Amino acid sequence: MRTLFGRDWRVALPFIAPLVTIMGGLILWPFLNAVWISFTTRNIRRQDVFVGLQNYERLFTDVDYLGAVQNTIVFTVVSVALKLVVGMTIALLLHSRIPYRTILTGLMLLPWIVPEVVTAMAWRSIYDPIFGGLNPILMDLGIIDRRVGWLSEPQLALPSVIAVNIWKGIPFFTLLILAGLKAIDRELYEAAEVDGADNYQRFRNITLPGLKYVLAVTLLLSTISTFNSFGIVYLMTGGGPGGATRLYSILAYEKAIVGLRFGPGAAVAFSMAPVLAIFIAVLARFMLRDQGAVRADEGRMDRALDLAGKGLTALLDLILWPFGALGGRMGAGLGRAGGGLGGGRGTRCGA
Repeated sequence: MRTLFGRDWRVALPFIAPLVTIMGGLILWPFLNAVWISFTTRNIRRQDVFVGLQNYERLFTDVDYLGAVQNTIVFTVVSVALKLVVGMTIALLLHSRIPYRTILTGLMLLPWIVPEVVTAMAWRSIYDPIFGGLNPILMDLGIIDRRVGWLSEPQLALPSVIAVNIWKGIPFFTLLILAGLKAIDRELYEAAEVDGADNYQRFRNITLPGLKYVLAVTLLLSTISTFNSFGIVYLMTGGGPGGATRLYSILAYEKAIVGLRFGPGAAVAFSMAPVLAIFIAVLARFMLRDQGAVRADEGRMDRALDLAGKGLTALLDLILWPFGALGGRMGAGLGRAGGGLGGGRGTRCGA
């Protein structure tokens, strides 16, 4: 105990014991109970019978489960990638000298703060093939020539809910990246400009290195959250049509709550636990590194996580460099336009 908690552990124990007890009762016990349930099934007498790994073994031959895992991967990868791209672009624009950027930053919060139920109901009405507003707009623009059932056609249902998830998650990326941009020293940009660096060079050599930690943590948090998405998708489609939008979380709900098959439902949920554990371990590694808690005698797991982190930052280098030039040029153009309008108003007032 002394080695683990320090020499004053006897003094600290009465203070931390209530918190540890509450956490054990609210988190640890339900978790362990759910793990036990995943190894059981109910017989006709409604008694839980231990079946070992049978619930997990059946998943590999369950067509619904395999389809749900595929949908979850597509949903997560596409959503996170597009949220990163759009969020980075908007953050660069808001960080540049554009007029009314304070108001625009506040407006960016709206999709994020709207409750999921309101978001789902609003977008269901927008996607409605008869009364929704999306079809008439696209038909007037000549993009479509008929009314489309965005949530009722299997080929369009998953992209439609992905679009809503992206819309709701963009502010999270934008605000965190914008905070990271504001933390970068302006003198670095001024020195680079004096040296003749263009927008891309400043982004590649100053902005991106300064944002690597923020981007890594933001990506990992968003990936974990998106991977476990349930509310918006279930409220919009219920996992349909024909399982086209059924995520693994929805399948677990259908088995455990709707079908009252708690064992198989818990097995579906815990089958994704190793994937989430990897994301959480990488996230913890980044946070510990930032606090200087990396030890010299790191083991194989630490080296593997370091390698994953380096691969992630290399991927960010590859994906994000075009958006520095785009954001810088668009921001400069909008800034000149705003300055011209401001100058024109000043001249008229002076006259």
